[in-house]
Parts: sequence; structure tokens; C-alpha cells
Amino acid sequence: MSSLASLALIALVCSAAPPAAPSGLDQVLKLLGQQKCDDAFELVAKVEVPNPPTPASLKAAKAVAKGAAACRASDAGVALTFSALALRLAPSEDEVVVAHAEGLMAVQEPVDAAATLDALIAAQPVKKAPKAWMMRAKMAHGFGDYEEAVRLLTSLAAEPATKKEAEPLLATAKEGLEKRKEISFPPPRPDAVEKPLAETKPAETKPAAGRPAAGQVVAVFDGSQIGLGGEQVLKAKLVKGQSYVFKATGQCTRSMREFLDEDGNVIRVKPVDTRGPVFGMDFRVQFGAQDSRSLSAGVGEPDENRLTFVADADEEAIRVFDSSNPGKEVTCTMGQFSVVAQ
Repeated sequence: MSSLASLALIALVCSAAPPAAPSGLDQVLKLLGQQKCDDAFELVAKVEVPNPPTPASLKAAKAVAKGAAACRASDAGVALTFSALALRLAPSEDEVVVAHAEGLMAVQEPVDAAATLDALIAAQPVKKAPKAWMMRAKMAHGFGDYEEAVRLLTSLAAEPATKKEAEPLLATAKEGLEKRKEISFPPPRPDAVEKPLAETKPAETKPAAGRPAAGQVVAVFDGSQIGLGGEQVLKAKLVKGQSYVFKATGQCTRSMREFLDEDGNVIRVKPVDTRGPVFGMDFRVQFGAQDSRSLSAGVGEPDENRLTFVADADEEAIRVFDSSNPGKEVTCTMGQFSVVAQ
């Protein structure tokens, strides 16, 4: 066979070879670019994440994070799956970590959002992770954690790039911290333990003479429980100006998710993680006229909530309610309410 014929045969064989199939990550990126969020969601499990991260994975992580932001308006839970993938691709990238924290906030998971930011802040100085530092500082400020806000904002105010944004927040955080120091409560006894009173029903609870001892259970609301969309007002006889701990237990169970195939048939799919976080949860509690605060509900294992508050009336109205939008695949309840003197 002549050399020319050999070259022609090789070219023919090469042209007949099938093109390499796109990777799972390539398919996800393509679908996200087309804003086909549900289709991309079905392929996330097929994505292989390089270890350690590569320059290519860093570029892909930023693209996935951008796609997550675009999907968030239609389904915050699905979008969180993408930002979590981006975080796996580039766990130390400031922009990617902040994107995932924003996704967690969108599904009412502030504790996890703070933990995600804290992990990067502990490893990176302000110069290398200014967005994470700033978001975490704003969260601490918004939650009234002025001590943490002052710590973070002091570092941010020392950097030229973040000084202008940080200084006003630092001033208000310092002011809030000083005002809080003006409120004094008697220190808890070192040997204090929680002991229920003889009378613990909501209608029968009575304040102890003066201030109840630290650790003393002053109200138990037996049988009180709310579910998704529920609301209940609990009445407790407290001492105005004293600090208390409100306890509540939240729990969710996850059922099958339902999808429609191309023919309109319902397909029931078991969740990838039946014990993972429930997206869209928004159980809340409001003490008197104070701002409402979040309550968490665990999947499988219950979450024990302990929120410290200062009574603004001798007969405090404690409103527990739910504004969740978690989807129909979960059933959640909040109950086992009690109040303990601090």
C-alpha cells in the first residue's frame, strides 16, 4: 500500500471515531447556561470533583455558582445543590464560598451559612477573602452579635479596600455593644440545675418571689405543637427585665419527591440525602413586641432550640409560627416548648 493510501486510511479511521462524551460537569455547565435548572439538578450526582482542585475546576466553580444564582429565583433548594457543587470544586475561593452562603440564607439556614463563612475566614485573611469577611460581619451585626461584628469589622476597617463600607457598621456595632453592657442581670449560680416547678401548665405557672433562680423551669407548655403553616400564642408569667431561655424541639420527615416525565406521568424519586437540611424552612418565635427569631427543625434527628431573651412584660406573650415554603416532600412540627430562667 502506498504512503498516500495509508494516510487516507488513517484519516478515514480517525474521522469515524465517535467524539468523546461530555463529562458530567460539562453537561451541568451547559444546562445551567441554558437555565435548565431541573435538568442540571438530575446530573449533579454524576459530576466528578478533582482532588486537589485544578485551575479548570476553579473556573468551572465560578460558572456553577453563577448558574446557582440564576436558578435561585425559581427554586432555592435546587440552586443550593449547585452552589454546594461549586464549593466542592473550589472550597477556598472567596466568591464561591460567599455564593454558597447566600444560597443557605435563601433557604433559611443562617447557622450553616455562618459556619461556611467561618471556615474560610479562619483560613484566609481579609485581603484574600474580603467578601466572606464582609458577609459574615453583616450577618453578626444583623443578628445582634455585636461582639463578633466588632471583631470582624475592625479587621475590615483596617484594609483600604473595605474600609469605607466597614467603618459605619463598626460604629453602630460598637454602640450596640455598649448599650448591651448597660443591661445587667444577676450571675447564674454555679450549682444551678434545671428543676421543674410543681405547677407547670401555662395557665397555672406563677413567678417565684422576686426573680426565679437560674436554671428554674418557669413554664412548660405540654401538648402544644404547630406544624407547617401553624401558629400558636403561649402565655407565660415571667419577670419583666429578666433573662430567660426559650426551648423548642423541631423535627421534619422527608417523603418522596415527585417529578413529571415527558409524557406527564408522575415519577416519585427518593431524595439523595433523606437526613440532609430541609430547604425553605421558616419556623419562628416572637417574644412580646420583639423581632421574631428563627427556630430550626432537624431531619431524622430532632433539633433542640435554645434561644435567650429578655422578658419585656410580667405576662409575656410568646408567639410561635411558621412561614415555611419547603415543598410537599416534608412534614415538620415544632413543639416541646418551655421557658427556663437564666
